[in-house]
Amino acid sequence: MGKYSGAFQSRRMTKGKGLYETLGIARGGMQAWGDAMIQNFMFFDASVVIFIFIHPRIMITALVDSVIMMQSLVLSAKNRGLGTCPQGSLGMWRSPLKEHFDIPKGYKLVCGLALDYPKEDEKVNQYRPRKTES
Repeated sequence: MGKYSGAFQSRRMTKGKGLYETLGIARGGMQAWGDAMIQNFMFFDASVVIFIFIHPRIMITALVDSVIMMQSLVLSAKNRGLGTCPQGSLGMWRSPLKEHFDIPKGYKLVCGLALDYPKEDEKVNQYRPRKTES
């Protein structure tokens, strides 16, 4: 995972603060924060999880193509009443997938995408980040 800086880090912190406030997690509430992180890596109990890999020799082109495909998938799912959660943090965890899937050597895990009908009563689904300037 790359390091965030400047406006990117500020936005990341603002969004994280808003999410944790929605979830009722106080600053420094390490147990609650850890529980929330576990839900992320459990794909929020979604019925379907998609892992997106790219070929290492065409990294930039493949990354652009994967983002376009993912946006189309997210919009199509929304149009059909499904919810999605693109999960960039999953890009760090290729090794556990090797136990379950035959992944060609060298392919890079970009992210995961949870897909299911949204559970509106779940606090995480009530978070609506505000658009940030600049």
